[in-house]
Amino acid sequence: GPSLLSGLSALKQGLRGRVAEANRLEDNSQRLYAAHLAEEESWPEGWAKNATLHSQAESWKALREQQHENYHSDLEKAHVGLHRVEEAEDAAQAASAGSQLTAHQLKAILAVT
Repeated sequence: GPSLLSGLSALKQGLRGRVAEANRLEDNSQRLYAAHLAEEESWPEGWAKNATLHSQAESWKALREQQHENYHSDLEKAHVGLHRVEEAEDAAQAASAGSQLTAHQLKAILAVT
């Protein structure tokens, strides 16, 4: 009924918030990496032969790659969650309209409750 629908609506808002947060973190990560690359530009020629600078550059690159991987993973999880919530909302609306739920609709509701 209405309480299920409002619960699903809150769940959907939370998932949308996770998408927004993932986008914000990815933007910050891109900006930070761009700043790191700009800093590398100011390093002396042949810096790659310097173990300390080479290690710093590799560390920045690895951090960026890890953050980008996390971004895709977070987005995927949130989108899967949103799809589940939308299926459950459709089923809950059908139920509140008096329709007999299919097995798929019932599973959709159970998947998020």
